[in-house]
Amino acid sequence: MTYCTYDAVGRISGQHCGPLALQLGYDAFGRLAQTLTTDGQHGQSQQQTLTYDLLGPLSPALELDPAGSGGDTHVGIAGGGAGYLVERRALPLR
Repeated sequence: MTYCTYDAVGRISGQHCGPLALQLGYDAFGRLAQTLTTDGQHGQSQQQTLTYDLLGPLSPALELDPAGSGGDTHVGIAGGGAGYLVERRALPLR
């Protein structure tokens, strides 16, 4: 069964489906700022922090694999005029 949770202002703050959970965090401007994906069955999780430049679009970010399995990636992100995600490319770190 899949269900969602919402914060005090009505934004989605989480989505849960069996052992998988996604938690979302927002910055002071209401933009998505952090995601945490957890797999309770396998004890793994991945956290992603999103940053914005002065004009609002997403800036490049770094995703780290907390399990240390070598899955760390540099993510190039291009945002639209209102900060919407337009493109996402992940490249492995060497």
